[in-house]
Amino acid sequence: MLAVVKQRHITIFVALCMLHLTTGAVVLRLVPGPNKGVLQILHNNTWGTLCMHYSFDYREVNVVCRHLGFNTTYNNRRDFGSLPGSVKYWAQFSCNGKENNFNDCPDFNLTRCSSSSTVGIACLRDTEGLITLGNEKIRDIEEGGSLSCTVYSRQSPYAYVWTKNGNIQFNQASSAITLKRTDSGNLTCTVYSSTGTKLLGSDSVIVTVLYHPLSLTTRTMYAQRGDTVNLSRSDISLPPPHVYRWRQAGLDSEFTESTKPPVIPNIQLNHKGDYILDVTNRFPSGRSDSGMDLIKLYVSYAPSVKCEREVSVVVGQSLNLECDVDAYPDPHTLTWLHITAYQKEVSSMTEKFRIPEASHADGGLYKCEARNNITNRRGDVEVGVGACTIRVTVHASSEASTLPVVAAKSNDKGGNSMTTVVYVVGSILVLIALCLVIVLVVLTLKRLPMKGNGTEVKKTETCPDPPEEEHAYEGLSIR
Repeated sequence: MLAVVKQRHITIFVALCMLHLTTGAVVLRLVPGPNKGVLQILHNNTWGTLCMHYSFDYREVNVVCRHLGFNTTYNNRRDFGSLPGSVKYWAQFSCNGKENNFNDCPDFNLTRCSSSSTVGIACLRDTEGLITLGNEKIRDIEEGGSLSCTVYSRQSPYAYVWTKNGNIQFNQASSAITLKRTDSGNLTCTVYSSTGTKLLGSDSVIVTVLYHPLSLTTRTMYAQRGDTVNLSRSDISLPPPHVYRWRQAGLDSEFTESTKPPVIPNIQLNHKGDYILDVTNRFPSGRSDSGMDLIKLYVSYAPSVKCEREVSVVVGQSLNLECDVDAYPDPHTLTWLHITAYQKEVSSMTEKFRIPEASHADGGLYKCEARNNITNRRGDVEVGVGACTIRVTVHASSEASTLPVVAAKSNDKGGNSMTTVVYVVGSILVLIALCLVIVLVVLTLKRLPMKGNGTEVKKTETCPDPPEEEHAYEGLSIR
């Protein structure tokens, strides 16, 4: 049907154009056509448009549709926008509505005008419908604004189906929707008859919903050490903020103000905590508003595990192995492994492992391994792993005197702390005893040489020289 109408329109246009060239007859067309659009008139070999005015009413509309060859009964004047660059005319036709073309209307004349509204016409049959969302097919609408679907049809009431990017959003009896910040996209209004069996038409428009920042938002951010963190977010407002003010909560600091989003480079543990972000944006209309984000920043890191590298214990005594784990978030798995010819899990989810009544089979390497879940800034979860290894040496009881006190772990509940105290006190007592011994030896050595000199003098004075014949060896004499 559309092809037939289009072909008739072209034929009539060519005929009317030839008639205009020879007799000065009125030549009209609809843009984009064929049966609806902006009304244009050919004058002085130039296409112009008609300014909208009250005298151009339903009578002229019916004559236009018949003039263009449409035998339609549901004809409407409506705004199809304007055609930039077109000459605008004020037309006076004085038609009674029964004429077959404008050449039959009396008092036809054109004068220049500058009205912003342009005459548009839709020539419709009783069974046809015209659906429109307006002339601007790409537009910005503020959040809370509405989008209306206008229907020209004799079929009523109607059922409206609204879709965004092909997905159904609303199915309602109302012709208008109120837009939220999430409604940006290609919106289509499809209209059916009240029974839903007859499609009357549809129209689409690409909408960008403008919105201010929310008055108060609480959110959580995750980062790893060394990351660069942007405290703002891409959807905080539209248009984006033109003023950013931020500071870390709990610190005696002033707000930092900038026209760019706040960025923290090389994240470290001291960056974790609460932040306050205040932003302001402005609409093209000039209206501005502000909002605040309360941000909790977590800095996650893999477990760091520390422990003694070597310990000893005597056969029959108990031993407590300990590891110190630092991680965020806390480990979800903490495992002790006894590494012999193979790895054997001996304990889990505790930083202490106790060996009661140690035997030689308990010697070897023990590993304390911790695992936690690290959330990166993209929201992906990774597994962090940390571990340390302890070498345990088990000695026979005969070797107990050569062992450091720290090696033997008591069976008492005092554990490692009690052993450390015994070791320290014992060491101090040993050092004191050694110092006393050294002092006594020194004093003794100083006194011995004095006694020896007195004896020698005494012997020289009291003892006579022995006779020579009493010596065991001949030829030797004492001088």
